[in-house]
Amino acid sequence: MVKIVMKISTIVLISVFFIGCAGTFAGTVVHPTATQIAEADYGKVISQEEAENIIKIWYGGDLKDPESAKYKFDKIEKSYLTRKVAFKDTTVTYGYIIDFECNAKNSYGGYVGWKAHSYFLRNGNVQKIY
Repeated sequence: MVKIVMKISTIVLISVFFIGCAGTFAGTVVHPTATQIAEADYGKVISQEEAENIIKIWYGGDLKDPESAKYKFDKIEKSYLTRKVAFKDTTVTYGYIIDFECNAKNSYGGYVGWKAHSYFLRNGNVQKIY
């Protein structure tokens, strides 16, 4: 009986410790205010055509047959990324995001179907891929 109580007590204490640590490490992501978004530096302005060309180069590099790729692009928009690191403040990166779909041929010569993606761009460079 004493061993069971000790085991349960140990499990409860360890659980409380890890729950407390998780809250400390996770923190709260703080999103920018409307004023910060309006006044932010989004980097070099990028046109729709430039964004599409960047994506075709980046995404096409991973395709078996990049010449067969068909794309459907949405309009490029200003956006931001937030990142929270343990024990540090939230960092915000401003740039542009573009959503698109691609359908390309696989090794067997058949189209694989439309796949949706999003690329986050800043100063003409890909910062993050979704």
